[in-house]
Order: sequence, then structure tokens, then C-alpha cells
Amino acid sequence: MENMKQVKGSAAEWNEIRKLPVGVLEIDHGYQRHLDMGWVKAIVGGFKPELVEVIQVSYRDGHYWVFDGQHTLTAIKEKFNDINYPVVCKVYHGLSREEESRLFYEFNTAKKKMSSAAMLKSQAIFGDEEVKGFLQHTKDAGFIIDPSKRVNCRYGIQAVKKAQTLFTRLGPDMYDRMLSLIKRTWCGEQWSVTQNMLSGVGTLLQTFGEKINDDKFIDQLKNVSENQIIKGAGRYTEESVPVAYACSLVDFYNKGLRSGKLKRVLLLED
Repeated sequence: MENMKQVKGSAAEWNEIRKLPVGVLEIDHGYQRHLDMGWVKAIVGGFKPELVEVIQVSYRDGHYWVFDGQHTLTAIKEKFNDINYPVVCKVYHGLSREEESRLFYEFNTAKKKMSSAAMLKSQAIFGDEEVKGFLQHTKDAGFIIDPSKRVNCRYGIQAVKKAQTLFTRLGPDMYDRMLSLIKRTWCGEQWSVTQNMLSGVGTLLQTFGEKINDDKFIDQLKNVSENQIIKGAGRYTEESVPVAYACSLVDFYNKGLRSGKLKRVLLLED
């Protein structure tokens, strides 16, 4: 093959540029981002053959897997409705599925901002250890993060990026404790794992650590509603959202206690 070329710095044995009929191209939805039909329709509406991007393909196990270009491919199928319509592809040989996922991640983070869920989806496939740890600890705590879709149920965490940031910042043990407190106090209600609540509880734990009595926290806050916490945070308008929410939680924690109160001033110090 004239277009054969060694791929330096890649796990691929070689690649080639060639035209392939759209009918033979397949999508591995295990690591791809969610298909945005609005994006597809925009491509179809402004379609110009000379502007069509080269589709990145991995030839693996007798199949041509598209790891970058699924929106372009879908748009071409929508526009021409012809499985034999030829498209220019850069075909990689010798990649594993994990290596395809890594290339998908690298291609897409370089040219277009990916959602947190899409990033997690691909990182989990290609084996990022911290991401796998984050997902496993979240699952073990009884909460749900599904990188393939938006989770809309009790114990479902939609604030994926914030949860992942807290896992890194707090470390696995304190992250586990944070989720345990939220679960035991508010039974995984969706409002209890919003970005603001996760930030507030995370800031609280990071500031006070072992000074917080977990059983006391649960007893003092189990009947406190979302609106009460938001209203309490509203009294600290000069503070950042995480600190304001943490202050509100401290106020409810301290309410009626004669001893073992948390010093809110520690949250307000620079």
C-alpha cells in the first residue's frame, strides 16, 4: 500500500489514508461522547464536500471503528442515505480498544471542550487510575455516576466535575466520609449532591476534619431542608459559594449545642 506510514509515538503499527464507504464504518459507543443531533443537522445544513474532515479510524478485529468523526459520519449518512458513499479516512492498524479510547480523548480535548461525563467515559476505558478510583469509590459509597447519560434519580450525582475535583482534593478517605455523611443525613436526595452542597460539605470536612462528630452532624442536620441551607448560605454573601454553604452547615451543626461547637471563624480566615 502506497500510503502506508509508520506512526511514531503511537501504539499503532502503521496507518494509511484511504477512502472507505460509510456503510463499513462503525461507532464504539463505549468511549464516544453522546451523539448531538443538533450538531449533526448543522453539519448537514452547511455541508461542503471540500470541508469534510478526515475521519479517524481504527481497523481492529476485522472492523473499522471510528474513534474521531462520528458527527461527520452521521451527517454524511443523513445527507446522502447511501451506504456506499466514500469518505476519506485515516486508518490506524494495531490499536487496542483502550488505545483508541485514549486517542479519542486526546483528539477531542485538543480541538473541542468535552463535557466532564464524556471525559470520564473515555478515561475510564483507557485506564486512568485516578478516574477509575473516583468512579469505584463513588459506587462503593452507594452513589451513581453514569458517564453515558445524565443521572436523574436519588443517589445520582450530576455534578460530575465537582465530585471528581473533591475526590482529588480531599483524598479517597475523606471523599468517602463526605459521601457517607450526605447519604446518612439526607438519604441521597438529589439536592444534597448538587455542586453547591458537595462544595459546602467538602469545605466543611477539609476545614474541621476530625473535630466534626459524624453522628452529631447527622442528628443536627437530618431534618434541615435544602431551602433552609440555601437561606443560611445567603447570610454570607461576601464569601465564596463553598464557604457560604459550609458556614450555613456549621450554623445548623452548632444550633443548641453546649459543647463541641465548630468555630465558624475558621472558615472565614484567608
